[in-house]
Amino acid sequence: MNLGISVDGGHARSVLMDASGTVAARAESSTPQVNDAIVAVARETLAASKGAACAALSFPDPDSKNWPSDLSFLSAAIGEKVPIRTLSTGNASALAEVV
Repeated sequence: MNLGISVDGGHARSVLMDASGTVAARAESSTPQVNDAIVAVARETLAASKGAACAALSFPDPDSKNWPSDLSFLSAAIGEKVPIRTLSTGNASALAEVV
């Protein structure tokens, strides 16, 4: 299962897809703290499965200097061994397809 999370401000959307592209779960969250929104959608989406093999996280700002530099908060929610790829654009579904 591949997890895709797209972030825009304090709003996060996620989707969990299997290898054939079938959507297993979706979630949305809006909170004042972007990290909390990311963790909320990751946990809600992964509750429908036994976990993710990999994850992708996208932010609307193309400048990676404005992204969180420490993603340990997400690793703690999805599993320390799940690789996380960060991208500057894309929606959750597209992210889950490419990871």
